[in-house]
Amino acid sequence: MTKRVFDEIHGHIELKDVEVELIDVPVFQRLRRIKQLTLAHLVYPGATHVRFSNSLGTMHLAGRVASSLLEKGVITKDEEAKLRIAALLINLGQMPLSHAIEGIFASQGLTSDELRGNVIANSEIREVLEDNGFSFREILDIYENRGLMTSVLDSDVDVNRLDYLIRDSVHTGVRLGGFDFDRLLQTVTYSEGKRILVSSKGVYALEDFYIARLHMYEAVYYHKTILGYEIFVRRIFEELARQYYNELLEAKYVLSLLNQGLFAYWDDEWLMSRLYNALGDPDVSEKLKQDIKDFLNRRGPKLVTERISFEGSDPDFLFSRISKLTQYGIPENSIIPVEEKVPIIAKGNLILESSQESLINSLPENLYIQRLYVMPPFVKRARELLA
Repeated sequence: MTKRVFDEIHGHIELKDVEVELIDVPVFQRLRRIKQLTLAHLVYPGATHVRFSNSLGTMHLAGRVASSLLEKGVITKDEEAKLRIAALLINLGQMPLSHAIEGIFASQGLTSDELRGNVIANSEIREVLEDNGFSFREILDIYENRGLMTSVLDSDVDVNRLDYLIRDSVHTGVRLGGFDFDRLLQTVTYSEGKRILVSSKGVYALEDFYIARLHMYEAVYYHKTILGYEIFVRRIFEELARQYYNELLEAKYVLSLLNQGLFAYWDDEWLMSRLYNALGDPDVSEKLKQDIKDFLNRRGPKLVTERISFEGSDPDFLFSRISKLTQYGIPENSIIPVEEKVPIIAKGNLILESSQESLINSLPENLYIQRLYVMPPFVKRARELLA
């Protein structure tokens, strides 16, 4: 029996029985309460879509690729089903506010990918898989073994990226994320080691994809305001936990939620509730309460200077400017430096069937972002000093 759900991007998506059972598991339903773009709604009000819909879209596109591979005799019917399942479960390890706090736990060795494996192995997901004749280890292998099916889910042009670029473009209203993913799906061949072969008919669609990706990084994913608030809420959460609930910062706490059957409720609303509860807690400092209010009222850090480059970072850029600001009396705890290296294209894994000249050869491999934010009381003075 097949069920159908309507998706705003792909139209009707068909779900097999095992997929419906997996979706109904509480740890999967949790994805309805984790926003796809964390705090992007502070800039783009429509960007309130969730990881749940991205999971369905990724499964749908993986299913299209899998059907093609099955027709060509590259994979079996059983492998087609496993690829769809692995795509469906791709977001299970996403953390509350996703990238905003993931770094806290990644520094302890618990990345979202690692957490996904733990959720699959230690929750009802495993039971559903085994009841339907699938080994949870076989699903984990698809994420980890770098084979052909791994490339479909995790490569430079994987089905997850194909889905979220279009989806995020629609919900933000930023018309920079458009490309012909139907053409790409027809002309891309996936192979082991995350290598991708693109036929001559797909070169223009691939160019559009990479240009859309670059523009979405600049306009949405690393937008100056969005990034500033992600750093701000992480600092608030870390400070709150460090002072009053230190165990919340430990990877073993997250894993303990799995053992207690509470992981399904570790979501955006869980994190936000910690902030709201702190406002009424007499033990929480007034300074921290004011930071929480500033975050909720959108009165957070402001960008005072930045350097964007495709060539590399300038090691002196942030250091020299921070030194100047502190020299003239701006408190160091009111200054927020940010440095990011953003991968744009992995040319070593990309093979173009055509020998024709392509814009792809001219695209930068990385985008380097260096930014300096300052809290509102000191913004005017900081901008004067750095003018």
